[in-house]
Amino acid sequence: MTLVFADESGFAPTPVVRKTWAPRGQRPILLHRQGKWEKVGAISGVTSRRKLYFRTKEGDAINSHDAVNFIRMLLRHIRGPIAIVWDNAQQHHAKIVTALTRKYPRLRIEFLPGYSPDFNPDEGVWNHAKVVELGNYAPKDSVELRRTARAVLRRLKRRPNKITQFWTQSALTLDGLERSLNLPEGG
Repeated sequence: MTLVFADESGFAPTPVVRKTWAPRGQRPILLHRQGKWEKVGAISGVTSRRKLYFRTKEGDAINSHDAVNFIRMLLRHIRGPIAIVWDNAQQHHAKIVTALTRKYPRLRIEFLPGYSPDFNPDEGVWNHAKVVELGNYAPKDSVELRRTARAVLRRLKRRPNKITQFWTQSALTLDGLERSLNLPEGG
């Protein structure tokens, strides 16, 4: 069985301010479009096989239809049984999501306890993408924001060692989780 920890997030044109450098006595300036809210929604999943899957959506947050499309993508790309673990967000309990579990017997959905991001290794994806990779980044428009966000996630997808670090940094050990969900060891 492949275990997938999934989560949604969003990218905004307002930069996540990180430490910056400027000549002594001069304040660093980050130019951005404060008044224009052009969000890019995103959903990703980190698997027990140390792989990353993601989708992005321009202009809005991820909803239940997007969650279903993400699950269908996972079903196309991952062979065998899949257990998706995510938070208790409203879109995860939608009728179209639960209908999918009835349609695909190899699909299982589990929920994390209330507000427990420390237990989700996929949180590391969003921290790395938004704070490390895109810290101080101010795109000129939503097209550039989406293109850059996708490029960051594609680069991260090719870094299995970094994905392993997300598992290591989470408060859950993969071995213990596999035992508690009755999954075969080694995921």
